[in-house]
Amino acid sequence: MTNRLRVEKKRRRERPWLRWAALAAAALAVAGTLLALRAVREDQAARDAAELEAAAPRDGRVTLSDRSEEAVASVAVTLRGGEAWTLTRAGDGWTVTSGGAVFPADAAVAQAVSYAVGYVEAQERLEADFDSLGESEAAFGLDPARAAVTVRYTDGGELSFRVGDRFEDETAFYFMRVAGDPALYTLDAGTVSDLTLEAALLRELAQPQLHAARIDRITVETRQGTRTWRLEGEITDADAADRWALTEPLRYPAEGEAISRLEQNLGNLRLGGYVAEATAENLAAYGMNEPAAVITVHMAAGTTLVAEADGAAREQDWPEETVVLTVGAARSEMVDYLCWNGVIGTVSHFLVRAVTETKPEATLTRYPVRVSLSNLRALTVEEPGGTRRYELTRPAGENAEPAVTLDGAPMDYAAFESRYNRLLLVTVTGRLPEDWHGAEAEAHTRLRFEAETGAAHSVSLSNYDALHDAVWVDGEALFYLVKGGMGLGEDGL
Repeated sequence: MTNRLRVEKKRRRERPWLRWAALAAAALAVAGTLLALRAVREDQAARDAAELEAAAPRDGRVTLSDRSEEAVASVAVTLRGGEAWTLTRAGDGWTVTSGGAVFPADAAVAQAVSYAVGYVEAQERLEADFDSLGESEAAFGLDPARAAVTVRYTDGGELSFRVGDRFEDETAFYFMRVAGDPALYTLDAGTVSDLTLEAALLRELAQPQLHAARIDRITVETRQGTRTWRLEGEITDADAADRWALTEPLRYPAEGEAISRLEQNLGNLRLGGYVAEATAENLAAYGMNEPAAVITVHMAAGTTLVAEADGAAREQDWPEETVVLTVGAARSEMVDYLCWNGVIGTVSHFLVRAVTETKPEATLTRYPVRVSLSNLRALTVEEPGGTRRYELTRPAGENAEPAVTLDGAPMDYAAFESRYNRLLLVTVTGRLPEDWHGAEAEAHTRLRFEAETGAAHSVSLSNYDALHDAVWVDGEALFYLVKGGMGLGEDGL
């Protein structure tokens, strides 16, 4: 077609934040479904649009309903595939009826739907009398319709319309017909997107609450093996972030920042849409009997801040809890099935991968020294030339400078601080070969750290080759360090 019909963009009361708020949790998890629902017969639409070239002049936008979302009493939608649902206002909330079931609606999604049908504007009247085109409604995707919509308003009004295939234009509007109106219209893609949802997306879903501050154990089981990270201390310890360790498939201290990223990725795991109750039959049907992954998160009892309705924060106590997330079969390349709390739902495959593909070796700390200066109480250094012990005393007062002694004699704190901070920055040089066998008992240098929290850590150095030392951190050696790399000796501690 050489000259396409022009359809201008919709001028409506835009509130783009509403759609994002409504779909933020579900967007990735249902992307494959929405793309499938929006598929159109492009070639047919092009031929249909070409025949409209000679149609009567267009009259422009037509307002079909000029109401607010508060005026919407109910919205009934039947999708082309046969799925039907009705969203009904119930007091301060909404309920959904679909397939004989009635369930509470997600408030944000319900608000987006009601907004979409409160104010409804046809973008363009393409033909005043559809019958004059001599075409069937099927040619425009209107029989069966992409979506048949009936809206009832609190003032007793009603609006029924059907949405068909996409109008062949880069602005991506859709053909529409309104009950009782002979014309053929177009409707904007935003409204169509808000209405062509599966019923599952309207369902109010409880979500797992994973509080990073309370997590003290993480286990990820996949077909490739099991990985476990454990906090070797209490969640209330001041140095908790530095006391994580990988315990499976090997044991070694973990980097606090790496664990923080893993916790953040865990917090991103959200159910995007309801699929089914977790019955034995459904668990088997959605791949939960042979899961792709089982993610187990243990949270200690603790207290967090929660926001009140007025925005004020208050403390809330939580009991000890174990959350188990089971990832089943893939629904598509972008969506997996996930079971939690007796419900099977959808979840973004990419969010799952961010957790399940966390490599254990990527979480291991490259910094041998794990005790911050603010948490240090004492340090003992054993070298071939002798042993020395540093002790710190912290006087009362937030800004009071600690006192430090070396073998019982006063030492300048600023000098000790400078040297210790350099020690904290030391990183290993490389990974020891898997077939390397050594013993910490052969170490020529040992550092023992005593923390204010009561925890104790150790770093030992033993010969690896002529240029490097094997580094033992809390009794485990995985890395080597260039000789002299710890900065000990006359110019060091």
